[in-house]
Amino acid sequence: LDILGEGKYSEIMRKHPESGSSVITFKFACSLLGSIVTNSYVGPLTDGGHFHIIFCIALGLLLTPFYPTLRGWLPEKKRRKSDPGMTKICCGCLFDQGSFQKKRTPFVV
Repeated sequence: LDILGEGKYSEIMRKHPESGSSVITFKFACSLLGSIVTNSYVGPLTDGGHFHIIFCIALGLLLTPFYPTLRGWLPEKKRRKSDPGMTKICCGCLFDQGSFQKKRTPFVV
């Protein structure tokens, strides 16, 4: 998930160059706060043997990105099989072979 955060703050910095490094600082501050909160409850729950509670919390946090995805709130352009270069891999998964061929670089040892 770190690369998604980096991509988003890079996009924000391109749109608002006056923000400077404050966007990066905010992202890492939120990450640090999340780590502190997580460490404050995982230890005591684990010591008490309440593993099922930790699992339920983790499951809830893992499912939160699905709501915006299902509602269509993501600004990405939907790709179709009929688009040039698109190849169906399996069960509805598409691969952009056209872009892959353009961006392919040789492996250098």
